[in-house]
Amino acid sequence: MLAVAPSVIALAGVLAGTASTSWASVILVPPGLALGTQYRIVVVTADLYASTDTVLADYNAEVNNEMNNLSGDTGSLLAGLGASWTAIGSSSSISAITNVGIDSGVAIYDDQGNKIANDASTATFGLFSGTILHVIDHTETGGVYSGITWTGSTASGGIAAGGYLGVAGTNATFTGYTETTGATWLDNGNGYSGIVPLYAISTVLTVAPEPGTEGLVVGGLAMMLAVARKRKNAPNFQQRRSPVSRCAPARAG
Repeated sequence: MLAVAPSVIALAGVLAGTASTSWASVILVPPGLALGTQYRIVVVTADLYASTDTVLADYNAEVNNEMNNLSGDTGSLLAGLGASWTAIGSSSSISAITNVGIDSGVAIYDDQGNKIANDASTATFGLFSGTILHVIDHTETGGVYSGITWTGSTASGGIAAGGYLGVAGTNATFTGYTETTGATWLDNGNGYSGIVPLYAISTVLTVAPEPGTEGLVVGGLAMMLAVARKRKNAPNFQQRRSPVSRCAPARAG
C-alpha cells in the first residue's frame, strides 16, 4: 500500500481533510477524497502488445515497466505514484480477478478522476460485475484510446475458455472494448489478431498529506488555540462573564 501526497495543496484543503491534484494531463489523487482514503487507478496502456505469451507474469511486468518508465519505457505521467501495476487479463491458469485482487471497498478511478468501479469485485458496480461506472479509455500519458484491448477474460473476471492470453490458434484470444461500460469493456469476444493495448491497474494507494503540511496543520491548530486563549483572557471577555460569576443567592425575608 502506498501513500500518495498531492503535489500542491492549500492549507484550507488540509484543514478540511480533503485533497485533489492534477499532474500535467493526469490526476494522481481523485478530487474530493479525504486524507487516508484508499483507492486504485486503472488505465489502458499507450503501448501495444501481442497476445501470444502464455505467462501472465510477463504481461504484469510489461505494464508495470510502462507505467513506471522502466526498461526503456518513457512518457508515463503516473510513474510518480511509485505504484506496482498488473494487467487485467487471464492466462490458462490465472483469472483476471485473481491477478488483480478484489480489495473490497477500495474504489477504482481512471487518471482523469472519473470513478470506474466501487472495487474489483463482482458486486454491483464492481470492476467484474458486468457494468462499470465510466469507460476506461485514458492512457498513462493522459491520452485517449478508443478500440479493443487484450483481456483473455470473461465479464466476471474469469478465464475465457479457449480465449485466454497465450492461447494457441488464430484470432482466439478474447478482447475488451474501451468505449463501453457494459460487459464488453472486458469481454468483447474474439476474432482479432495483431497488437493492441492492455488494461493496467495499480496497487492500493492512500491519500496522504503533502510532506511538510502536517506542520501546517499543527501550526494552524495551535494558532486557533492561541487566539481562543487570548480572547478568553481579554478584559471584555471577563466583563461579559462577571454578572454571571458574581451572582449571589437571593436572601430570604
